[in-house]
Amino acid sequence: FHFTACFGLAHEPDGRPPKTKPLHLRDLHVLVVDDNATNRRILEEILTGWGMRPTLVDGGLAAIHALDRALADGGPFPLAIIDFQMPDLDGFGLAARIKARPELATTMVMMLSSVGQKGDAIRCRELGVASYLTKPVRQSVLLEAILSVLAANDRPLDRPVLVTRHTINEAHRSLRILVAEDNAVNRMLVTALLSKRGHTSVSVVNGREAVAAVANSAFDLVLMDVQMPELDGLQATVAIRKAEEITGAHVPIVALTAHAMKGDREACLAAGTDEYLSKPVNATELFALIETLTGATTSTKPAQSDVALLSEPAFDMGSVLARVEGDRKLLRELAQIFRTEVPGVIAEIRRCVATGNSAGLERAAHGFRGACGNFGAGGAVRAAHVLELMGRRASFEDADARVADLVREADSLQLALVAV
Repeated sequence: FHFTACFGLAHEPDGRPPKTKPLHLRDLHVLVVDDNATNRRILEEILTGWGMRPTLVDGGLAAIHALDRALADGGPFPLAIIDFQMPDLDGFGLAARIKARPELATTMVMMLSSVGQKGDAIRCRELGVASYLTKPVRQSVLLEAILSVLAANDRPLDRPVLVTRHTINEAHRSLRILVAEDNAVNRMLVTALLSKRGHTSVSVVNGREAVAAVANSAFDLVLMDVQMPELDGLQATVAIRKAEEITGAHVPIVALTAHAMKGDREACLAAGTDEYLSKPVNATELFALIETLTGATTSTKPAQSDVALLSEPAFDMGSVLARVEGDRKLLRELAQIFRTEVPGVIAEIRRCVATGNSAGLERAAHGFRGACGNFGAGGAVRAAHVLELMGRRASFEDADARVADLVREADSLQLALVAV
């Protein structure tokens, strides 16, 4: 089936965090001082994209004239972003002149430098510079620095904090997260994504271990796979919630499942999970849920990869690179683990078909379907799903042919992964 949805153009740039709205970046006048034309052009594009109104000048002396014109036109610039290395008047010299003029006291100064040196932080504090960032500066870091500087201006302190790349990184709360997942590929993907965002993870491979881990240690969040041995994810969640009735605690639990059928979300919530996320895990959705449930912001939105797509139909390179946030090293590691596990999984599926073990067939095919889904392998996912449904229905008609289909798709996927 298919459907068509029509949307209007967004009025705000993609990727702009909601927190920018209270600070009214839209139409905010900002002075950009840099003798490099390319840098000025880049900053103009970025700031304009955030709804700001930049005025561009090519040096410190030109900046003084621009500041005077702004005062004459009704008020000083709320923000000035100045480069450190400039021929006529460097960034610190310009900052000193701004500080010396009381009428410019409300102009917040941000310094950009490609040659950070020992003692720069002290000079920044002495001159009233609000932020000091070393180049190259990622857009997300620049945005957070601007937001922090403007927020600090609204809430002045006796000793203002100098906003740097380090203070921005420190502002992101690091969480301790339990990952309950029996599939090695899925487990590695989730834990690697969490690590990239600065979070610490502890992994378990079944529901019983998940219950024990929560009972013996403190976690900020639990990512709970639904289908696991010993205890499944929903049974484990029920056990955790029952224990919390005595302790009064409540750890947020997100159910992870490859099912996307009507009623699945309701079943997860009824068991006591706080949210529901379908697999294969999408990084953007995962971190949005984490932020919603814990209040911990995650760092930058991943940049799109510039890697060309493979033409091999068994493997969607674009999809999987988006899933791992463009991290090709992580993709190679996932591919290696997957290829190592395929023979054992195929052998288990064949054993279950030969012995009529329907529960084992459903479990093995389900796990393999989830692993293939991480690579956007539509053919392998469909072949595994057929066997999963056969196991669920305890129907083995044409099972050997369906296993042969899965083996063919798995072989094709592995050949595609060799290219990684």
